[in-house]
Amino acid sequence: MSRGHSAAGWLRCLGPWRVRGPAAQRLGLLLCATLVWDLVLVLDGRLPPGWSGAAVLATVVIYPVLGVVCALALRQPIPPWLRSWGPERVLVGAPVVALLAVLVVGLQVPSLLRSRAGIGADVTATTVCAARDVLAGRDPYATGEAACLHRLHAPVTIATPLQRGPFQGVLHYPSAAALRRAEALAVRDHGRSSAFPQFGYPPMSFVFMLPVARAPRAAWIAWTMAAALAWLLVAGRASGTLWPATVMCLLLQFGGGSVLGAATQGDGEFFAYALATLALLLLDRPRLSGALLALAAATNPLIWLVVPGYLVLGLRLSRWRGRLGWFAATLLLAVGPWLLVDRNAAGAIFALVRQPAYAFGIGLISELGAAPSPALRSVLLGVEGAALLLLVAGCGLRPRWRFVAPAVSVAVLWVAWRSDANYLAQLFPLAVATTVGVHRLTGRTPPGKPTGGSPAVAPAGAAAP
Repeated sequence: MSRGHSAAGWLRCLGPWRVRGPAAQRLGLLLCATLVWDLVLVLDGRLPPGWSGAAVLATVVIYPVLGVVCALALRQPIPPWLRSWGPERVLVGAPVVALLAVLVVGLQVPSLLRSRAGIGADVTATTVCAARDVLAGRDPYATGEAACLHRLHAPVTIATPLQRGPFQGVLHYPSAAALRRAEALAVRDHGRSSAFPQFGYPPMSFVFMLPVARAPRAAWIAWTMAAALAWLLVAGRASGTLWPATVMCLLLQFGGGSVLGAATQGDGEFFAYALATLALLLLDRPRLSGALLALAAATNPLIWLVVPGYLVLGLRLSRWRGRLGWFAATLLLAVGPWLLVDRNAAGAIFALVRQPAYAFGIGLISELGAAPSPALRSVLLGVEGAALLLLVAGCGLRPRWRFVAPAVSVAVLWVAWRSDANYLAQLFPLAVATTVGVHRLTGRTPPGKPTGGSPAVAPAGAAAP
């Protein structure tokens, strides 16, 4: 075993912990934003009656503010008035806090594996059902959500009902009793139902779950938790002397919607979130970074929001042809075969975006009325698309903001028809990963990691090579 890959080499790479420099300032800001977001999730739905104003503040107003903070943290350079606050000081105890967080998470793992709690999200169930269908030689895109939940003995209350079939014209989100009646009708009709969607996630979502699909749920959790441990080790290794802050920021964003939160539930979405963060964290490795993001996009539609900003950023970095080429080739290899052999795949994947799902989330939609009109969906989709276009174009044209768009793009879901906390939460780990990626790009890479001989970042205002 080479010296650089030995355990001692790892320790030398991690090195001393230094709380200084632009990267530490950025991570300090992102840690504060992460902790505020954790507080928002705790308060959401737990405020006493009569505190409607506080609920609006907690679930609607604060998130855009946190999005702006993340954008300012990724700006090149950080605004002087933010630097003058000394945000890096909140990281002083990072090694101790990171170690305590690792211990707390580690102590929870046995209870998670022993837990008899049911499946808590429909995506967890449907990806496992799709993986089982593949192993049994069946079409994974032919199984409806209702049949899948019934097969896994999961409650239908976690399903995603659609405004059609028995729910046609029903503006309010269906009650638990109405969902159970619709499920019973679907079961009698051999699992076919227009009230619930067919499986519609990209192919890699179930490919990652193939090794444990036929095992009990504890094996799903063990699988994703083992992958989460590897993810944290890679993130810490790639961060060099920033590793305590990086690991701490990733671990403390542990609640609902976090990358680790998905891992503790045996949720296959974890792989998409983790791959996307690694793609941004390893910006200085063009081919690997592009391939990782392609795998993430082939796993979960949320990552499609990250792709435009990443591609525009890639055009401003050196070796952009290799980056974009590996992204395209990996995406083609990951998705192409399934599209060729399964004629239902393409339609099912894009149906997930078009389907008439009920409004849901803690973003702007939560304050637009108890039963927003379905016509509003088109308006919000247009606003979301315009916001994404302006963000990507604006950041692409302004050198100081060029690193902002890939991570902050997910924040446009604040105006979406479905602004689930799981999706909004990805802003923070993506911003942390971008911070480390920028730190590596600018030449302050971990010991023993050469930059490749050519400048990683094109000069501000210069054309990409």
